[in-house]
Amino acid sequence: MQTVKLKYATEKLGIAKENFDEIRHYPQLVKLYKSVLVQYETVDNLGYSEMPAEQYEKWLASVNEQETRQLNASFGKKSIKQKKD
Repeated sequence: MQTVKLKYATEKLGIAKENFDEIRHYPQLVKLYKSVLVQYETVDNLGYSEMPAEQYEKWLASVNEQETRQLNASFGKKSIKQKKD
């Protein structure tokens, strides 16, 4: 969210990569930028790394398969009583 706020504010002020040093004129924006950097560092220090697309697809398939198994198991345990006429 902080990154989105930073991007929005810089775009509104006409600040881009080429003139990013202009950020120094906006103390609240500098504070937001520093906050974003701290958050990125925290995420990096936690060991985050992007998952390769192929590995993600395998993981997603296993999640979907597990969900299907759980649904089938829950339906299998419920008995439906039928009325006798």
